[in-house]
Amino acid sequence: PQILAAGILGLITHHLFGNHSIYTIMFGGASMILAGILVMFVNDVDEVNR
Repeated sequence: PQILAAGILGLITHHLFGNHSIYTIMFGGASMILAGILVMFVNDVDEVNR
């Protein structure tokens, strides 16, 4: 994940957010909030014990 982040987040910050790294951090925070909301809809059913 760190290699991927180092290679891609710089490009995202430069091209999408005009070199404003605070927007990249805000995008990460919004992604975490969205993931937290979406995980509530996951129906994780355990296998029946034998």
